[in-house]
Amino acid sequence: MYSKEETQRLKKEFWDIFSSKTGKIKEESGSKKRWMLGKTGIKGISLKFVVDKRFVEVALEVSNKQKRERIFEIISSYRAVIEETLGDDFVWDNDYKVVIDGGEFAISRIYIKLEGVSYFNKSDWNNIHSFFITNMLKLESAYKDVYDILKEAIK
Repeated sequence: MYSKEETQRLKKEFWDIFSSKTGKIKEESGSKKRWMLGKTGIKGISLKFVVDKRFVEVALEVSNKQKRERIFEIISSYRAVIEETLGDDFVWDNDYKVVIDGGEFAISRIYIKLEGVSYFNKSDWNNIHSFFITNMLKLESAYKDVYDILKEAIK
């Protein structure tokens, strides 16, 4: 078991190494890769790296309370197009349960999970980092493919 300080140090090292790897990825403009994550241009939609003790995920989450169903419906109507970029390994879940401050809430989620890895195990880091990079590049690209349509549809 790690102390709080050891866990924080390990997390920092994990993300610092990840950042150094993603720094080698260049945007179309030639600048260093910056992940979209929460800056998707649409309130309530975010792209996430999820790290747990037993698995990691790359996810697109729709948490906009008023428009979640409508947003996910629009995204799902382009599923065939999106899956051309993502492949069919991503899970589509319109009723994914999350617990926040002790309360359970539904969000919509498109995600892919890699199980049996842990950021506590440094020997898993290369595998996790590769998984993150490969799948987030796909997810960002797929999101960009439908962004204009989605933005217009939910005005």
